[in-house]
Amino acid sequence: QEAMAKFKIQPAIADFLHEVCGVMGEHFTKLGEEQDQKRKSQSGNQRDVDKIGPLAQEALKKETKRQSKGGTLSDGMSREERKRMDSILADEELTSILMDSDMQRVMQECALPGRMQHFMNHPSYGQKLRRLMAAGLLKVAS
Repeated sequence: QEAMAKFKIQPAIADFLHEVCGVMGEHFTKLGEEQDQKRKSQSGNQRDVDKIGPLAQEALKKETKRQSKGGTLSDGMSREERKRMDSILADEELTSILMDSDMQRVMQECALPGRMQHFMNHPSYGQKLRRLMAAGLLKVAS
């Protein structure tokens, strides 16, 4: 404001200052809007992460760490392992079961004594667990 008052008698300089202030104002407004958008996107992503379940969250953390080091998903995998992973990911039913937060909890609980038998007899969980076993993704220790 002080500069505007000082150069008011020189219209060219006053116009220039007015223009510069306008451009700077627009720039910072746009920057603020972009930051707000980014914040909203990140909080939305966190809500999505909260929905995917504990096993998927752990996998996501490991994947993020691996990517930060420049690795790729197939690093260290044989061609056969990559083909198997691709076939699992292409199977919508298996992917749905694996990403279901409820099923992730069930799979974790199956490690506890007697819980596997309990869930195998459950009308919904039993069917899904048998599907995972048939695909070779879940094994029962003998």
